[in-house]
Amino acid sequence: MFGSFRVSKTGTLRRLFAGAFISAFGTGMTLWLLLVYLHDIRGFTNAFGGFLLSYMAVVAIVLTGPSGWLIDRIGPKPVIIFGLFVEGSAVAAWSMVESKEQAILVGTLSAIGTLLIWPAQTVMITRSTDESDRQSAFAVNFMMLNLGIAFGGLIAATIIQEGNLRSFQTLYLVDSLSYFGYLLMVSTIKDKFQASEAESKKTGAGYREVIKDKTFMRIILGGLGYITFGYASLQAGLAIFTTQYLELSPKWLGLVFAANTISIFFLQGFMLRWLESVVDLVALRRVGYLWGLSWIIIGSASLASGVIAGVLVSLSQVAFAFGEMIWAPKAPSIVNRIAPEELRGRYNSVMAMNWNIAAIIGAALVGLMIGSGLYLEWLILMLIGSVLPITMFRSIPGLEVKERAIAEKAFDAGAKTVTHLYNGMKKDGGLVDLVLERDDVLFQMIVDDTHVSRDLVKKACDKAIDRLIITTDAVSAAGLGQGRHRLGDMEIEIRNGRAERLDGTLAGGIGTLARSLEILEEMGYAREKILPAVTTRPLKLINAHL
Repeated sequence: MFGSFRVSKTGTLRRLFAGAFISAFGTGMTLWLLLVYLHDIRGFTNAFGGFLLSYMAVVAIVLTGPSGWLIDRIGPKPVIIFGLFVEGSAVAAWSMVESKEQAILVGTLSAIGTLLIWPAQTVMITRSTDESDRQSAFAVNFMMLNLGIAFGGLIAATIIQEGNLRSFQTLYLVDSLSYFGYLLMVSTIKDKFQASEAESKKTGAGYREVIKDKTFMRIILGGLGYITFGYASLQAGLAIFTTQYLELSPKWLGLVFAANTISIFFLQGFMLRWLESVVDLVALRRVGYLWGLSWIIIGSASLASGVIAGVLVSLSQVAFAFGEMIWAPKAPSIVNRIAPEELRGRYNSVMAMNWNIAAIIGAALVGLMIGSGLYLEWLILMLIGSVLPITMFRSIPGLEVKERAIAEKAFDAGAKTVTHLYNGMKKDGGLVDLVLERDDVLFQMIVDDTHVSRDLVKKACDKAIDRLIITTDAVSAAGLGQGRHRLGDMEIEIRNGRAERLDGTLAGGIGTLARSLEILEEMGYAREKILPAVTTRPLKLINAHL
């Protein structure tokens, strides 16, 4: 159910994940409540609340450079310990804020604490895992974080009382204790999470090299769009939209965010399995579609009222969760794959800075648009902004080059084959071209006129037919003819020569090896040339003998 989470077996990672859960439990109690608290309890305007969020982001941006340098210089562990202490103290202080000056001071401390925690935590997870396990490690951490937020949100819903100062103060004090709990957990870990001695001596590189990395900067720019019109805008505006425009009780906020976080806990494993079979750029594009859908559902809530509106907002956060389950493990795993070890702190600090820049924009839009009563216009802008970054992830040549380098390293180490050539892959460049160029690599391809077009089959066969292995990807319905059939616990339908789920998604192959040979013969390839693709060559791959 929960996918490949073997990384959680290591003691260091278990403690990091447990710490993330503890701090997230407190965070879940106050998440996205700050503007409601400042407005409804302390009497500050929404405009000031938006300014405060933007100011906190500016503080974090200004200090991004020093924080990344500090992580690379002394290691992430002392940095995160100090950050947790500062953040825990700041969260407690929110409960006592009475003036704008106090709010600005506490906001400054909170910005510093958050800035130090997240990049340091990412570096700690990275240095505790092998490259092949990092995506899974980030997925587990994200899952535990959301489980904590879910529990915190549900408990907050039972504690919070509209207009009641003491109930809000209770939530902030518990949130403060959760950060100190995480601090104690990190303090018990013996690992110092330092770079290797050889890497730590490479002191000549700095932020100039980070900025010159075009692949990284392309990911940062696309991510900035996603985060601005995703996380940042939801954090700044969804609570206000829900309580002021939809006129729902603040209690709904705990339920709304619980729907999001519980979905992540139960579905992250399934999404991780999907991520393991999908190339990076395809996965990153899906984020925009899913987050755009979430804003459409939020917009539909404006056409309803009461419980129905609350349920729709909750469902929007389930849709948003699917995008999160892609972005949260995929983005940091890509960044830490391309980051040089001696610059890992700087790369992750720049990535964290993205959130702060997005927070400025998101808060400003909330202050300007929602503050002026332009609720529906704000929703339309959020939808457009969520899907625009998709174009940034159509192609990133540098990322494809790095993926090719990783594959070449794997082949040099002894990998001998690639399965399902062209499926979910960029049709030119990267892995495909590498496979067709290397004489020592066999490629498996589905030849059924469904999975791969004949043009692509011809391209591969003309270049390397002597390394082709035909595979069918056939499911249990193969050979059963038109109609509906069972595939495990799922119902599928064969129609127009395709096996499809009931929603039209391809469910696998229904072709046979004999039909694959016929297709290749129809394309002009001689039988004696293609027969080894289904006989001797597969045997050779598994070291079997006739």
